[in-house]
Amino acid sequence: SRLARAAPDSTSKTEAGQVAPEPVAASDLRGRAMNLGEAKDLLKAFKDDCETKNFRAGLRAAAPQGPQAASVFVGRAWARTMAFFDFPATSAGFLEMSRGVSRHGWNTHVKMMVHEVERLL
Repeated sequence: SRLARAAPDSTSKTEAGQVAPEPVAASDLRGRAMNLGEAKDLLKAFKDDCETKNFRAGLRAAAPQGPQAASVFVGRAWARTMAFFDFPATSAGFLEMSRGVSRHGWNTHVKMMVHEVERLL
């Protein structure tokens, strides 16, 4: 499956007129919300994972079997990265991770990295 599109959450204007995100509640699975640095690092790790020869070959092999097989392959391939960022490699973990990333969708670098990862999938 693809990462959820990075979309802005509710925002407010700062004194300088820049858009800033509203405070985010702690996650249920991790006990803390994903911060901007974590979102960037997580996406960079996913991109690095997707660019390996083994990942590309595995994804090509899973694709003819359908989207379900491709999703399972990606989930297994990203399990170590998910664990490194304290997310379980479960459906709930991936959902929470994608929500955490999307909360930082206002950031240009996060948007760019999401598109890069999606392109590689």
